[in-house]
Amino acid sequence: MKSKVFEVVQKNFGVIKPGTWTSRTWILYDDRSVENTVNYKESGDNSQKEEKFEYKISILKLLKLKKMINKYNKENDKSRAFDGSAWEFTYYENNTVKWYRESGYIYGVEPLIKIAEIFMRLK
Repeated sequence: MKSKVFEVVQKNFGVIKPGTWTSRTWILYDDRSVENTVNYKESGDNSQKEEKFEYKISILKLLKLKKMINKYNKENDKSRAFDGSAWEFTYYENNTVKWYRESGYIYGVEPLIKIAEIFMRLK
């Protein structure tokens, strides 16, 4: 059975119109598979549409990701603004949360920016 290694959630705090994404979640597993779930606002009410995608992360991207995870562990995170989109990060080791970063702004926190870029560029 595969285990979670990393989970990234992006929340849209911008203007939400029908067809606009409201949240995106990426879950990386120990077999290098990535599940991506995107939620969209459907209409004028609170209904949501969900789309799911699956990817396989390359060894090179996985190594870069691990480097950024380790670098973040050693840095002080001071960014906490809430405008545009917020990011939430959870890192697991042996099915246990090793560290968690609550939803917040990531600009100025270089390792988190690079982690977000890795997941957003998956195809």
